[in-house]
Amino acid sequence: KQFSSTYVKSTGNGKYLLDLMKANFDLAKGMGLKNEQIQVLPDCTLCQKDEYYSYRHETQQGLSKEGRNYSWIKMI
Repeated sequence: KQFSSTYVKSTGNGKYLLDLMKANFDLAKGMGLKNEQIQVLPDCTLCQKDEYYSYRHETQQGLSKEGRNYSWIKMI
C-alpha cells in the first residue's frame, strides 16, 4: 500500500521522506481515537542517542551495518 502525498516528501535526489508521526496519528484518528487519546512524543532517536538506539546514527558513523527498531502502542 502506498502512502498519500500528504505524508511523503521528495528530497529531490530520487529519495523520499515519510512523516511517520503524522501518518500514525491520522491512522489512529481514522480508527476512532480522539486527539486527547493520542500522545505523540517529540523524542528523536538520532538526536538522543544516549537514550535510544539509532540505526541512522550507527550507520552514518560506520559503527554498524544493521540494527533493530521497535515501537509500541499503549491503549489506556
